[in-house]
Amino acid sequence: MPVFVTVAFVALTAASVLVLRRRPGPDPGYRTPAYPATVAAFLSLTVVLLVLLAGHDPIQAGLGMGSWRWAGPCTTGWYGGG
Repeated sequence: MPVFVTVAFVALTAASVLVLRRRPGPDPGYRTPAYPATVAAFLSLTVVLLVLLAGHDPIQAGLGMGSWRWAGPCTTGWYGGG
């Protein structure tokens, strides 16, 4: 079961909130309570979870991240990006 990679992608999704909120543009139309603190707390707990998952089964975590490594070049070729 690819739990490690799933948690890693959840962390990347939460981190994208920090990046997208810093970009100039229109007001997002919603407010997040205690905005940077909630995202930072979630990310720090997720990092702890990733460390614990990798410590429990490092082979599965490595294989999951290895398969994720090849997803980028494959999808770039499929969608014609460059």
